[in-house]
Amino acid sequence: MKMMMIKSVLIACITLLLLTALTEVTDAARRTPHRSKAVATDSVAYPQGKVDHGFCLLGEIIKRGHHPNVITFGTLIQGLCQQGKIDSAFQVFGKMRPTVVSYCVIIDTLCKGGLVDEALVLFSEMLRDSDVVPDVVVYSSLINRLCNSGRFKEAKRFFQEMADRGISANVKTYSCMIDGHCLLGQWEEARRYFDEMMDRGISPDSVTFNILIDSHCKDGMTEDAWGFFLLMDKINIKPDQITYTSMIDGLCLTGRLQEAVKLFDSMVDRGLEPDEITYSVLIDGYCKNRKLDEAMQLFQKMKQNGVKPAIVPYTILLRGLYQVGRMKTAQRFLDEMQSIGLSPNEVTYTTIMDGLCRNGKMEEATKLFEAMEGIGISADNYMFSILIHALSKAGRLADARKLFEEIPEKGLAPDVVTYSTMMVGLFNNRMFLEANKLIFEMEEKGCLPDSRTYDIIITGFLEGKQTEKALQFLRLMRERKFAPSDSVVRLNFRWGWGVLQAAAAVREVAITTGHCCCILKSRASKAHFDRVGIHPFATEEFVMRSVSGRVPPGVKDQKEKIIKVKKIMSDRAVY
Repeated sequence: MKMMMIKSVLIACITLLLLTALTEVTDAARRTPHRSKAVATDSVAYPQGKVDHGFCLLGEIIKRGHHPNVITFGTLIQGLCQQGKIDSAFQVFGKMRPTVVSYCVIIDTLCKGGLVDEALVLFSEMLRDSDVVPDVVVYSSLINRLCNSGRFKEAKRFFQEMADRGISANVKTYSCMIDGHCLLGQWEEARRYFDEMMDRGISPDSVTFNILIDSHCKDGMTEDAWGFFLLMDKINIKPDQITYTSMIDGLCLTGRLQEAVKLFDSMVDRGLEPDEITYSVLIDGYCKNRKLDEAMQLFQKMKQNGVKPAIVPYTILLRGLYQVGRMKTAQRFLDEMQSIGLSPNEVTYTTIMDGLCRNGKMEEATKLFEAMEGIGISADNYMFSILIHALSKAGRLADARKLFEEIPEKGLAPDVVTYSTMMVGLFNNRMFLEANKLIFEMEEKGCLPDSRTYDIIITGFLEGKQTEKALQFLRLMRERKFAPSDSVVRLNFRWGWGVLQAAAAVREVAITTGHCCCILKSRASKAHFDRVGIHPFATEEFVMRSVSGRVPPGVKDQKEKIIKVKKIMSDRAVY
């Protein structure tokens, strides 16, 4: 009896020790700002000493022939997983009779560590264990990680499998599915899961709303995001820092700065203290609207309110100041940043170099670029592109080409942006043969042009009056399902093709890509369509759409005229 009591006390002590360590982790995690949209991951290290001490005591108990209970094993596994000691956690797992909790802890840890396939293997073992039934927690961990890994079909299959097993999804599961659809831009599906959750009496939480608001804002759908923001208030869910920050960011991105400022003030009035990210978002909004004085005032207010700025708000301010040419003020902020021990990172150096180039300080920019390697900052393609563009613009094309040729020596392969930047320099200097060679070199090295590259190529050849070359690349652009920008389409009318040739070319692109370009805002196009009696600004909408027989409401009476335009286009087509 005495030995049994000692054993129970020892096991209780180990469990208490490990639970205390877990509590410290949980408390620390709560104090650590977390900004992920989806399910929170534990980023705070499990107290090393207490876990090791608990592990030693556990080993001693097992040596003496005693068997710890499930709670002790589960707690120790959780601690080891949070330390990243997966192998040790599996060793403990092998010494116990597995439970749904122990399976869940290890599967969740594997998922958070990006080891999804390993988690799926363990889940398969769990299904084969007749004594263990998977629960909603295990399914939610798997669904969340599959969605975040881009394996959305598998996530949907697990969601359906869970329903087939009679396991009810909870708010976390639905939030994961909503997040997955939002990541893919499938807004109707995301809304369907949201409505289904509400219909089943499962109340969305702030995480669910943060996913929806943040995703819609980032995609420019600010009104939809605002609708979700107002809905939160209606169903008594309080917006948190993340909610306000996402909504403020969305308003700033769509140029609604005054509304963003009001929302920021409303956040403060409700007792929520803005953090560095919230301040940075609004500072960026001011900078993008060229309200630099207001941005600097908010930056000072942030410091006065006890929020210590890191590298991000300084970099945002530097970019804004360089854009409006306030070089001395930018240098003052850079000096201040370094005086408080903040070292510029890659983004800051890129911002500084871009600012120097924008303001004609080419020598300083070149020196900074050369000095970066010595301080451990490796130049990337974007940095090369900035300097190549600036050198080309300054008439130093030879230096730009030399720099472009140095890229492979740095262990980099030029990307589509770098190639496109170099092409701009060549076209601007009327070096059409070299530009054409670079286009073929780009494709030979496996870097395919994007829509922006094709715009540059077509524009370059059109302005060089090499219309056949331009047309050749427009055809290739069409074949690859890209659509020209409106500026390129308008340029077609200005250079060499003639209205009907350009219209026919754009018509073919519209048929292939479904892209409706603004083709009629030039005097030539207006004159042409006046000849056949169609108002030029109506045709922007319906001439392109008429190729599939769809005529917008209100212009059906002009259908015969549309057919006439199509016939003229077809008769004079360049294809």
